[in-house]
Amino acid sequence: MRQSFTRLDRTLSSLFVIVAGVFEEELNYDNPLGMQGAIAKAFGALLRKIWSPTSSSTSYSPREFKLALQRFAPQFSGYQQHDSQELVAFLLDGLHEDLNRVLQKPYVEKPDWEGGGDQELGELAHLSWEGYMKRNDSVIVDLFQGQYQSTLVCPECSKVCSTSL
Repeated sequence: MRQSFTRLDRTLSSLFVIVAGVFEEELNYDNPLGMQGAIAKAFGALLRKIWSPTSSSTSYSPREFKLALQRFAPQFSGYQQHDSQELVAFLLDGLHEDLNRVLQKPYVEKPDWEGGGDQELGELAHLSWEGYMKRNDSVIVDLFQGQYQSTLVCPECSKVCSTSL
């Protein structure tokens, strides 16, 4: 349990650097998948209060952040206990969309793997990442997102299907 809190603390510390430095210049109010900058602004205000030089001697209630959060994610309404992974996943996704540098998201087809060796698989991964970046480019992607390979094997015909995500 202690490791989970340590990872969460490191994640929040990294987000503070993001929010304190660049978020206001990169707000994307027009992203239909975003939250019109509300989550980024509320989270930025929360982190500024927590990390301000005077915060060591005072306490702060994150009421404004919670109100913004529950406005876009009703599952976090009330005061029930929630999974921290769900909160961090929602927060990172919301921050990504609010800070997405791509203003007009083009339609991008996912490339198919026609089989082959490691070189062809590497090319597929490269094409997949390029396609992803045409629609998703934010400081959250820069710091927290990556790519993995998913491989499925049909138990009946043994056909292998590989995807880079």
